[in-house]
Order: sequence, then structure tokens, then C-alpha cells
Amino acid sequence: PEQAAPLYVRDKVAFTTAERLRGEGGNPKAQPSLAPQAPLIPQPLTDADLDEVVTLEAHVQAFPWTRGNFADALAAGYGAWVLRREGKVAGFCILMFAPDVAHLLVIAVAKPLHRQGLGGVLLDWCEQQARQRGLEGVLLEVRPSNASAVSFYQQHGYLQIGVRRGYYPAAKGAREDALVMQKRFAAVAEEAA
Repeated sequence: PEQAAPLYVRDKVAFTTAERLRGEGGNPKAQPSLAPQAPLIPQPLTDADLDEVVTLEAHVQAFPWTRGNFADALAAGYGAWVLRREGKVAGFCILMFAPDVAHLLVIAVAKPLHRQGLGGVLLDWCEQQARQRGLEGVLLEVRPSNASAVSFYQQHGYLQIGVRRGYYPAAKGAREDALVMQKRFAAVAEEAA
């Protein structure tokens, strides 16, 4: 009796959440598989990308950068990259290089593509660019109210090093503080050793 097992006469009728999201089991709301066939490599952001970038930014931020902000960043020579999926801008990042650290000014991924690793690809790219220039790390600001972004940065080794009071615009003319977070490459290397 201990070796007895049920005999199922029908095909599998229950699917895991991951299987349903992939469309298995006939889920009509499933997103098509977005698993990359080749490594995703950010490409330089150009003037030709600005319309798509501005549109993406407007969909993910309550107080988005303007087209002028992006054009100014390009004109200033900041590091600016886009990540494409199926020919469309899926995400972007802009990095300002200071003498000692890189300052991540803005990073975003299209909402339908959240939680698929694209933000990590962009953040890793920014860190790689900073390392190639011999910089000590990457610095950024993030809204404390954006808990998912704070968690994302913490998972990637960023630590809070300060607060900028009233840094961000908020609803009804109010202001919101910014958490200042940094990842120092030497500190990460010491922890790994």
C-alpha cells in the first residue's frame, strides 16, 4: 500500500503561476515570453530616441523629466543609454560622471516590463561604466515613498548615506525628501573577500 499512487486519467489541469504567465494552460492574458535570446546590451541614447524615452518616463513617473531635460543631458555629454526590446525602448538610464563617483540621474523601465531583470541590466551597465572610468562607486537619489525602488537598490548593494530635504516635487505643491544611496565598489570588494 505504501507504493500506491493515484492514477490520473486527464492531462494536467492545474498550472503554476509561472506556467500561467507563460501562457501555458491557455491563459489569454499571458504576456508573450520575453526571455532574451542574447545578452541585452544598452545602446547609446540619441536624439532619435527622445520621443520614446520621454513617453516612457511620463508613464512611470509622477513628476517626469521633460524632453528639454533629456536633451540637456545629451548636450552636456552625460552617459545615456537605452535598452531595446523588439525594436522599442524598454528602458533607459542617464549617468553623470563626477571626479570620484558616477551620479545616476534617472533610470526607468516600461511598466509592462517591470520585474523581468531589465532594471538590473541597466544598473549593472551604469556600474560597469563607472568602474571603467576608475570611479569609486555610483550615487543616486530615490523617493522614500518609492518602496519598490528603494528595495531594488538595496538588493543591488546600495546603502543609504544621507537625506536631501525637500528634494523632489510632490502633490499639491509639497516637497518630498530624497534618500541618498551609494554603492562603493571597494566596500563591495571587501565584503566579497
